[in-house]
Amino acid sequence: ELGRNGPALDVQLTERCGHAVELTRAAVAAGARSIIVLGGDGTLGEVVAGCIAPDGLAPLADDIEISLIHQGTGGDLARGLELPKDEAGAIEVALRGATRRIDVGVAEFTPRSGLTPVADASADGLLMRGFVSTSNVGVGAEVVERAAGRLKRFGRSASFAVATVACLAR
Repeated sequence: ELGRNGPALDVQLTERCGHAVELTRAAVAAGARSIIVLGGDGTLGEVVAGCIAPDGLAPLADDIEISLIHQGTGGDLARGLELPKDEAGAIEVALRGATRRIDVGVAEFTPRSGLTPVADASADGLLMRGFVSTSNVGVGAEVVERAAGRLKRFGRSASFAVATVACLAR
């Protein structure tokens, strides 16, 4: 239904880590206010980060609506908002579902050595990133990083279980 019988779409495909931030900022600057994310928590996180001003102080616009068609590994926000797990149901909600306001946080942090984070630098050299649902640090962040990498091949639940055991063992 998306694109055929629904509203006109401008489809953008991400090519690398951080690309969704850039695409979102460009779309919002061009006037887009309704964004549908087909992806997981990582892609959604980048889109949310792209909706926040680089200084982290405000959204780029007050009327941005984001819909999620979850296709990722974890699905924290989709589960928390009780979005349909099936693609057809998620598309229906994206097209006709009720709008809900949710909080967006902004984290200011120092990057881990060797990691290239998807974030904006603040005036004091720390990095800033908008997020929804969760922001992980420590072991939680390491589990997410491992589960999002090579372990994805084990599937949604198994990848997090394997990553958790590996991180705890380390």
